[in-house]
Amino acid sequence: MSKIWIKSHLNYLYKSNYILLFVSAIIYLVYVYLNTSKIYNFESFAETLQLNPKFAVIIMLASINALVGWYLWTKERIFMMNLKTICLWLFVLICCQAFLLNLVLTIESILLLTSAVLNHKNFNKEASFSLPSFILLLFVLGIYLLCFYLMLNL
Repeated sequence: MSKIWIKSHLNYLYKSNYILLFVSAIIYLVYVYLNTSKIYNFESFAETLQLNPKFAVIIMLASINALVGWYLWTKERIFMMNLKTICLWLFVLICCQAFLLNLVLTIESILLLTSAVLNHKNFNKEASFSLPSFILLLFVLGIYLLCFYLMLNL
């Protein structure tokens, strides 16, 4: 891909980023459903999660991916005006998805970050990072790190 294509497709890459987050959440949930129905015959979903705690971690990952996708979707105007906000969120998202080996989302987020940096002249220079967004970012980072830790130990 050329530098010109990446620079000119910022909006397309942004939309595909939160769509991929929603799709990855759905894929995680389908994976849990197929494996639990095949192995445990759905006697009780709570018992299934107790028998295999990895499924609970996968459900947490699906939930946090859906939350981040929803947040990026609802705050699109804010992200598309503030370079600092989008770069910090994408950096955290890239690191977390890379640790969890979600390579499609990692590569797409890298392309989006590259596009945002190349389009730095189109962003508001005076915009600052908001405190609620930063708190949510820390919460999301904590949940991703917790999931990564649990995946390593289970």
